[in-house]
Amino acid sequence: MVYYFSGTGNSRWVAKKIGKKLNEDVVNIIDINKSDDIHVKEGEIIGFVCPTYAWLPAEIMLNFIKELKFEKCSFSFLICTCDSEAGNIGKLLKKNYSINSVYSIDMPNNYIISSDIDSKEVIDSKLENAEKIINEICIEVSNKNSVCKINKGSFSVLKTKLVAPLFNKYARNTKSFTVENSCVSCGLCQDICPVDCIKLVDGKPFWDKYCLQCLACIHRCPKKAIQYGKKSKNFGRYYLE
Repeated sequence: MVYYFSGTGNSRWVAKKIGKKLNEDVVNIIDINKSDDIHVKEGEIIGFVCPTYAWLPAEIMLNFIKELKFEKCSFSFLICTCDSEAGNIGKLLKKNYSINSVYSIDMPNNYIISSDIDSKEVIDSKLENAEKIINEICIEVSNKNSVCKINKGSFSVLKTKLVAPLFNKYARNTKSFTVENSCVSCGLCQDICPVDCIKLVDGKPFWDKYCLQCLACIHRCPKKAIQYGKKSKNFGRYYLE
């Protein structure tokens, strides 16, 4: 079984590729009801795929892993998708979450709060390289090789242990979200928000306090009406089917 969380499609794309090659079912954790009792079969291989947010795996996935009882599985692995750096997450996941193997895969940039999306050439190149890495991962998972292959980046310990907690505490605020008059009140942003942070008020989206900053609402708005801060208006949008 491969469980995934994805805001703009990168992690879903990876999870589906992995699931197909390993002949495993692929499940979006957002589609799992909290009341569902998930039974992990003895000897089963369990995989997790999610984005990194500020050099840590997405909080929603870490919470899911904590609640999932997968001690009976024969092997577990986690793949973090990121723009270029995943941080110092290997020891954290192996020690605190009992994950056998940890990987990172560089994927197209979607964090338009600070920088523009990649060019088509860069996107195509990253996806082509990701395919090669996925093939290698599937071989290692099939052989149940316990490895840690992560692009940590520079100052990885500092970023994961100091910057990431600060990001989760202060940067994930919703005050900087704005909606332009081009909004057509379609409600897509409300429907796709993974934590039900968005509600339509008088036909316009309103953000509650708890936001993952997955940016799905910004990237998938059909009218490019949702902005965050001053930079996003001038940047492109990205969504991988």
